[in-house]
Amino acid sequence: MNQLSIAVILVFNLILQTTILQHFRIFGIIPNTTLILLVVIAILFGRKKGAVIGLIAGLLQDILIGRILGVNALVYMLIGLGIGCFENKIFKDHAVTPIFFTLLATLSYHLMQYLIMYTVNDRVDLLLLFTKVIAIEAVYNSVIAGFAYGWIYNFLYHSKTKIKTR
Repeated sequence: MNQLSIAVILVFNLILQTTILQHFRIFGIIPNTTLILLVVIAILFGRKKGAVIGLIAGLLQDILIGRILGVNALVYMLIGLGIGCFENKIFKDHAVTPIFFTLLATLSYHLMQYLIMYTVNDRVDLLLLFTKVIAIEAVYNSVIAGFAYGWIYNFLYHSKTKIKTR
């Protein structure tokens, strides 16, 4: 995985998420493409790259659109690290893998965000958050992850394995 290609993908993703995807809301919710990208990278390349990409992507989001600097960076880093731990234990060629991990990552992302924001006295009703945001976003992210995984797999991972076997 080339650092330049990942940097380009992260910047393109951030631009896409903050502009075009604003017009693709379902019940007022947009997909978290950064989380989807992070899950796919962590599945394909492991915990170290997952954590680093999560940290960088989270810092980019925090600087540009975040409320508190470092929250997204910490949450994405932990998710990338956690999912990356399963890199050698999962079957990467199956479409259910990214769907399951994206669903799990979306739930984890919002739970960690809630806990962090709760500690800084930014209270939100967890039941309302789950019914109005988390459930919809988890399904939305998982569906997109199922489609995006194949493309990212072929673009980033499959090309890497072809080069290694020569």
